[in-house]
Amino acid sequence: MSTRQIENPKILEAAYQDSLMVQYPYMTQEQLNSSLDILEASTGVRPGVTFEGFVDHTLLKEARLQQEKK
Repeated sequence: MSTRQIENPKILEAAYQDSLMVQYPYMTQEQLNSSLDILEASTGVRPGVTFEGFVDHTLLKEARLQQEKK
């Protein structure tokens, strides 16, 4: 990883968020997007993955229901 990449706030945030993943059984949309950004930066190819296709749909539905209740 180049020094330029290490200084990039998005990459630093993604690395930090990845370190938190050990504590949580899910990935947020921002974490997935950051991971895809890093993968694209290193390979030159953007994976065709959507957040909805990546996550467990039951967790996504539960999160949406809880947001609607607020």
